[in-house]
Amino acid sequence: MLLAGLIVACQAPAPPTPTPAPPIPTPSPPPPVTASRVETLNAAGAAFSGGDYTAAAGLYERAANTPPAAGEPSVVTDFADFRAMVALLADGR
Repeated sequence: MLLAGLIVACQAPAPPTPTPAPPIPTPSPPPPVTASRVETLNAAGAAFSGGDYTAAAGLYERAANTPPAAGEPSVVTDFADFRAMVALLADGR
């Protein structure tokens, strides 16, 4: 029994399973300057989902810095600010 325990203890551990490679950013054209903040947020979300965190952060900041339309809730600005920070962190900044 001691010999069986010694053999098991001397075996090398199983190699770790490989992790999938990070997604390759797929650039998409930015929305036109005349786009609404919601359209810009949608484009930023698509860039983030595609792994292009730099473009996503820029689009979120653009949405946050664009003056809101009449009647648009302030939560849109707060959401854009938050997502810009998340995108910057995901980009390693």
